[in-house]
Amino acid sequence: MFSRARSAEPLGLTAKRGWRWLPESYRKRRWLIVGLIAAVALTLGVIGLRELRLPLRGTGPESPVPVPDMLYYLVGLYRFASPPVDPPFPAALELARWLAPLSLVLAGLGAIAAVFSEPFVQARVYFWYRNHWVICGAGRVGMRLVTTFRDRGVRVVLVDRDPAASDVAQCRRIGVPLLVGDATDPLVLQQARVYRANHLVAVTGDDGVNTEVARQAASTAEKRRTGRTGRTGRESLRVYVNVDDEELSLLLDQGAMFQGHRGSRTRRPLPRHAPGPPRELRSRPVGYRFFNVLRLGPRALLSDRPEILAGSDHEPPSVLVVGAGPIGVNLAVEAAHRWGIENGEDDPHLGITLADVDADAKVAAMNARWPRFGRICDLRPLVVDPWDAFGNPFGGAGPDLGEPTAVVVCPAEDAAGLRVGLLLRRRLDGAVPIIVCTTRRNDNGSMLDLSSVGHGNVERYSVLDKVCEHWVDLVLAGPSVNEDLARGVHAFYVRRRRQEGISGDPSMAPWDVIPEDLRESSRRQAIDFQHKIGQLGYTISPALEAEPEPFVFSADDLEQLATMEHDRFVAERLGAGWVYGARRSLKERRSPYLVCWGCLSEPIREYDREAVRDFPLVLAREGYSVRAVEEADDLAVTEPLDTLDPDWTCPVCGRCAGTAGRAGTGVTVEGPLDVTSG
Repeated sequence: MFSRARSAEPLGLTAKRGWRWLPESYRKRRWLIVGLIAAVALTLGVIGLRELRLPLRGTGPESPVPVPDMLYYLVGLYRFASPPVDPPFPAALELARWLAPLSLVLAGLGAIAAVFSEPFVQARVYFWYRNHWVICGAGRVGMRLVTTFRDRGVRVVLVDRDPAASDVAQCRRIGVPLLVGDATDPLVLQQARVYRANHLVAVTGDDGVNTEVARQAASTAEKRRTGRTGRTGRESLRVYVNVDDEELSLLLDQGAMFQGHRGSRTRRPLPRHAPGPPRELRSRPVGYRFFNVLRLGPRALLSDRPEILAGSDHEPPSVLVVGAGPIGVNLAVEAAHRWGIENGEDDPHLGITLADVDADAKVAAMNARWPRFGRICDLRPLVVDPWDAFGNPFGGAGPDLGEPTAVVVCPAEDAAGLRVGLLLRRRLDGAVPIIVCTTRRNDNGSMLDLSSVGHGNVERYSVLDKVCEHWVDLVLAGPSVNEDLARGVHAFYVRRRRQEGISGDPSMAPWDVIPEDLRESSRRQAIDFQHKIGQLGYTISPALEAEPEPFVFSADDLEQLATMEHDRFVAERLGAGWVYGARRSLKERRSPYLVCWGCLSEPIREYDREAVRDFPLVLAREGYSVRAVEEADDLAVTEPLDTLDPDWTCPVCGRCAGTAGRAGTGVTVEGPLDVTSG
C-alpha cells in the first residue's frame, strides 16, 4: 500500500507500447496480411511479366510472354522459380519473386502453428516468458483479468482444465498463451514457468482448487528457484487466491495484508545450529493474498459513483438497494461504513432501504451483527419480490419507496435487473440515478443502448469488469499500494477546507480533475505515513473488527508527526522545483510555507495536525487501523520518500534542517494551505 504509486507506468510499459502493436496487429490480421501479400505479388508478377521479352524458340527475336506461359510463370513465383531469361528482371517482377514465396512461407507457418498449437505455446512460454503473471481459471473473473492485464501491456499465461471455445478464440486473438491442463498438477505449473513468474492468481471458481493451486505453486516455485545450488531467485512469487466465502476471505487476508512490507526487508540470519528448514528456504519467496470479488464490487462501485452518497445540500442521501444478495448486502454495509467514517455518528443518518423477499430477515441479521449500524444509518426493509417476471412490483401505487436520492439494483440475473431498472424509472423522479449492476460475462446491459425509447437516468455498471480493472491497477502499482488512500487524503482535505468556508481553490477540485502533481502529493503523503508512525513505534495493520474505530494519537505524538509531515512536505516541494516566496503562486511554484516548523504560525501548523488526525480516518474507511507495536521485529521498516537536505536552511530564520523548526523563532508565516497536503 505504501510505495510510489503511479509516478511511473509499471513494468516498463512506456518502452513496450512503442512496438507492441506490431505483433498484436499481425496476430489479429494474419490471414488478411498473407492474402494481401499474395495478391500484391500476383499483381506485380503480371506487370513484370508483361514488361518481359522472351526470345522466340530460343533463337528468334524477342516477343511478349504468351498468356499460358504467363500463368505458368506466375504459379512458379510461389515456389522460387523464375522465368527462363537472364537477369536483371523488371523491378516489378523482381519484387514479386520475393513477395510470392514470402506469402507461401507465412501461410505454411500459420498452418503449422494451428496443427501444433499446444507444443508451440509451451515453447513460446518456455523461451520468452519471465517475470510474468500466471492466471489459473478461465471463468468469468479469469478472462476479465487476462483481458485487463493485456490492455495494460503485461505478459500473462492462462491455465485452465477445460476452457470454452470462446475463451480459446479470445486468447488467440489477443495473443495470450493458453495451457490446457489441471492447475493443481505441478507439471502444468512448470509448463507455465511459475518459478519464473512474479505473480499467480487462482480464480478457478472452487475454493478448494484455488487453495491447492496456491500450495502447489508455492512448492514448485521454492524447489525450482533454489535449485541444486541452494540459491534463491531475485524475485519472490506472490499468490493471489480468490475465496468465494466472504468471511473466510477476510479472515485469511488479515494476516497477509501487509506481508509486502515485511517481505521487503532482510530477515536476521539464524544461528547455524538452529533447527528448521535449509537456510536457502528461510527467505520465504512466496507471499499470499486472499480476495473476494463480491466484497470488492461495492467498494469499486462507491468509488466510481460518488453521487450515490452525495445526497442534497440540506438532506442526507437515501439509497434504495434492490436485491439482498451478497452484492446488495455488502453495498449497504460499505455505504454505511463510509458514511460513518466521513460524517460521524452525530451527523444526520444515512437512509438505506433494502428491497427483497427476505429483506426483513437480512436487516435483522445486519443489525445484530453490526450494532453500530443503527447509530450511523436508518436501515429499513422493504419486503417485495422485485424479480417477479409476471407482475409489476413497482407499478401503480406499489410499495412505499420513500424518496430515494439514488437506486442501485443488484440482481442475480442481469435481464431481471434491467427490467427492474426500467420499471423504477417510470415510478421515480427522472433526476434519481438508477444503477443496474451486471455480473455475467455477456451481460444484457447493452440492451439499454439499443432501446428505442432511451434509458434516461438508468445506467449499467459491470461489477466484474470494474472490480478487475481496479484490482489490476492496484496490484500493478505495487504489491502493497492502495490508490484509494491517496483519494481519501484528498477527500478529507477538501472536506476540511469547505468547513472553513474556502472555495474556488484549484486544489479543492475533484480527484480526477486536479493536476497530476497535486494527486502525486496526496499519494506521497499517504505512502510516507507508515514511515512516520514507525519512528514512534506504530504500524498499520488490517482492522480485526468489521467497523474499526479510528485511532487517536496522543498530544505529543501528534505534534511530532505533524512536524515530520511538514518536513516531508517541504522536501517534496523543493524536490519538485518549488521555491520560497512571500506570495503563494501555483503557476510560478512559489509558496510561503517552505520554511521550518518554528517559522509557521499556529493556524498553519494546525493544517499539518489535521492531516495527521485525518489519516487514521482514511485508514478506517479502507479497513485498516493504527496499532502500537510491542516487539521491534513486528515493526515494518520503510524508507522515507522525501527527506530534507541536511544543508538546507530556512529562508526566514536561517537555521539548518537539522535544528530548524523545533522551537519558535518569533517569525511566523500565515495564510491558507497551498496544496493538498503539507
